[in-house]
Amino acid sequence: MYFPLPCVLAQHCEDFAHRVAIIESGREYTYGQLARHLPNFIEVLAKQKLSRGAIVAIECGGFYEHILWVLACEALGLVSLSYIIGGNQVLDVDFVICTTPPKTSKATPCFFSSIERFNALLKQDPVKKLANYDFAPFSDDTPLRIVESSGTTGSPKQMVRTVKQHVFRHRQTCERMGYNSDTRDLICYPFILQIVYSNVVCCLRVGGTCVFDRTLSPFEAFEHYQITHVSLVLEGVIRLMDELPETYPKNDKLVILVIGGQVTPDLRTAVCDRLSQNLMESYGTNEAGIVASVDGQGITQLLPDIELQIVDENDKLLPYGQVGHLRIRSDAGVSGYLNDPQATQKSFKEGWFYPGDLGVMQDETHFRLIGRRDNILNIDGVKYSAELCESLMRKDPLIKDVCLSSMQDALGHTVVLLAYSQAGVEGKARLLENLKEQLPHFWKYVFIQEIPQMVRTPSGKIQRQKVTDFMKEQFLKSARL
Repeated sequence: MYFPLPCVLAQHCEDFAHRVAIIESGREYTYGQLARHLPNFIEVLAKQKLSRGAIVAIECGGFYEHILWVLACEALGLVSLSYIIGGNQVLDVDFVICTTPPKTSKATPCFFSSIERFNALLKQDPVKKLANYDFAPFSDDTPLRIVESSGTTGSPKQMVRTVKQHVFRHRQTCERMGYNSDTRDLICYPFILQIVYSNVVCCLRVGGTCVFDRTLSPFEAFEHYQITHVSLVLEGVIRLMDELPETYPKNDKLVILVIGGQVTPDLRTAVCDRLSQNLMESYGTNEAGIVASVDGQGITQLLPDIELQIVDENDKLLPYGQVGHLRIRSDAGVSGYLNDPQATQKSFKEGWFYPGDLGVMQDETHFRLIGRRDNILNIDGVKYSAELCESLMRKDPLIKDVCLSSMQDALGHTVVLLAYSQAGVEGKARLLENLKEQLPHFWKYVFIQEIPQMVRTPSGKIQRQKVTDFMKEQFLKSARL
């Protein structure tokens, strides 16, 4: 039985009203204050007379304000969706909370937020206590949240997360991360990143403290707020280690979860030697949730209650040691994409989710990832993992970032497209040397170009399709010269 989080927070207010729930840029909000503020936000939404299950889009602005709106949605049985202003996203929702009008697919009512209106809601006396609301338990199939895929290889896709999926992921997070009432979780990203929503909800449910402070670097925040947990995208970990002072005191009590990419052995060693031994890596997707833990050798171990199989192109189960396509099934997984039957048909079959990744099953619970199906370079019939080649290139300190893909030229030759950023003249030469070491000696078709900045998803993954399209365009331009 799942009671909405505002119901749990009302009990927290009774049990430990003075415990700090949220810290935003140094300003503390206790569980008592959270319980006092939330009813005013619930009443704003209640006046809109939205039906249960209606979708409310919330612009990512202030951290505490965003939490209050998300909680207000859950209190009323509304489905929340977080978005950032700008971009080409068109919202197909029933109500919007924003600072400026977004693009919508239909005429949509809005509540225009501002610092003044937010502060006024905080100061306003609540109509009634949070504990006086009638919070009925939700059924398993109740929709809670609209989430987005990362858009690594194409456009982002939306999906509905239900109570059943949410509860499964909540249990996973608490067990793996070790959340409890003493937790101080540093939040480094906006709510569009699904790990942020999951971590905040889990931390508040167990009575911990969520910290958000953009005025400090992560390592400064670790010390200032006595942080116990942090989740960082891979690029964030790399940047953190580049900027970490030599004299920074190591803290093995700090739990660091890395998402959005595989940690190299050298990076793992640096983090464990200089920052914390508690470095956690996992494999998962927005569609299926966290699937497995990853060790220092890149071996993945399935988490409890997760099914994973390796199959061929015809969905035939493959034996251990043979490369094939991953498919995943668990109570954490969604059943399809919202308003996208074509993408749903491609990625979801008979209860299984097909993430587009290749792997090898080593035994009943261990497997190794090879790469994405669409990240395989096929050169004269020999297949290479673009991700593996890229990871080897990034070991060179002169090379900041790189992306490999391929295309056919007018004569049918396979051309390897090599995009890089911030490598310099010497780094560019080293890139070509590294590439020649990894590809067959008879290969000679390569197009290399520097780009100002690698295009990435919010979770830090390269948007390979966008980079590939850009490189194809540049190659065709150069061919016409």
